[in-house]
Amino acid sequence: MLDGLLIERAHAKINLGLKVLGRRSDGYHDILSLAQCVDLADILHIAPAAADELTCTVDHLSTGPDNLVRRALEAFRTHRSVAPLHIHLEKH
Repeated sequence: MLDGLLIERAHAKINLGLKVLGRRSDGYHDILSLAQCVDLADILHIAPAAADELTCTVDHLSTGPDNLVRRALEAFRTHRSVAPLHIHLEKH
């Protein structure tokens, strides 16, 4: 249960190389990747709400069902009971 505001950083990385190896039986692909962490992050502000709401500092970014934050929340809910949340995505 979330009683108040939770703030989390979603750290960025730069893919220096990416090779798609082959499709697996589960429909995903095996990959070989070389990535570098960078000192840049989006910030998630998460708070209890009466109903789920996703807002973002970038107007043109979709906050609908295709948004990765929304999809991650729905995936998490397949394993845990999570009350409605207001999530504000601060893009950097």
